[in-house]
Amino acid sequence: MILRAGANFAGVSGDGAEDTGKKIGYDLALSFQKPLSDFGMFWGMELGLGTRGYSYDEYETEASLLAHNVRFSPFTFGYAYSINETVKIDAHLGAWVSYDLFGKAKYEVDWDDYDENISDVEDYNNLDYGLTLGVGIWYDRFNLDLSWQRGLNEVIKDCEYNANNIML
Repeated sequence: MILRAGANFAGVSGDGAEDTGKKIGYDLALSFQKPLSDFGMFWGMELGLGTRGYSYDEYETEASLLAHNVRFSPFTFGYAYSINETVKIDAHLGAWVSYDLFGKAKYEVDWDDYDENISDVEDYNNLDYGLTLGVGIWYDRFNLDLSWQRGLNEVIKDCEYNANNIML
């Protein structure tokens, strides 16, 4: 079993997302990896908690959204290259599905502030799914990993923003 904890730099990509920024969140997960061969191939599963969201600051409008979710990755495939007995470098690719449990959306338009739960945001998609691509270095039982997540479901329906997270 592997217990992971780290930072999540949550953002969005898509048509019109060039004016958006990142929100700092968290990523916690419990996972395992099972060797597929004697030469470093592995597969794994993961159950975790994390965040997704974005910030926006353009013209007379400031907005931010940060949602807290539960995420399940039914499979991750990877390859771990052993440098010596205690140091390994791995690369991995996986698929996941997540559901946002709660969160806040904050807006400031023309000096008026709005603060609402994501459940009150019109056309908000709580469900997301996507791919993860990452590389990591292992020292004995400790791991430093850099992963990129790309959501394939729009954060808000008909908005063309998709989750685009960097996790450390």
